[in-house]
Amino acid sequence: MNGSLYPYERHVASFLIALFFFLGLISSDTGKKTVEREMISVQVVGAVRSQVVRVPKGSTVDEVLALLDDLDQADFQEIDGMKRLIEDSIIVVPYRDRLTLFIRGAVLEERVVVVERGAQAEEILQHVEPLEDADLQRFLRRKTFINGSIVDIFQRKRSAIRGRKRGKDTYNRCKVTSPSP
Repeated sequence: MNGSLYPYERHVASFLIALFFFLGLISSDTGKKTVEREMISVQVVGAVRSQVVRVPKGSTVDEVLALLDDLDQADFQEIDGMKRLIEDSIIVVPYRDRLTLFIRGAVLEERVVVVERGAQAEEILQHVEPLEDADLQRFLRRKTFINGSIVDIFQRKRSAIRGRKRGKDTYNRCKVTSPSP
């Protein structure tokens, strides 16, 4: 015996190559995480066909609008296209040369209202059916509305509905939010 491992060297080399290959497969499977983007629902209303669109979380308004058809009547100058969207966002796409609002809250049915630019609250109110406890006093005090915005009509506080007063102001505020929350 001359101490040479020659007869076994090929087996050892083959074994080591197979071992490194197997370890490489294991480390590549566990090292890479599968990236699945969470999907969110976004409602699009206004100068487009009203619809709910599923998009990856973190998508922008422009990315959603790129998925839509029939944008001929839309006014894109009024839209913040770089705004990132979250679950249940609402995008109000305004019409050209018209005031486009999405009215929600203390109304019988949420809806898009399209009126002439510069319309007052009384004219906008003609297009919705407010609930009995809607805080119309605050809404009617509004002087301007932002095109492509979401307008919330709040309910009066319960004490105001019952006729009791708690302090000076018994009504909730009417709030206008941006096109997408």
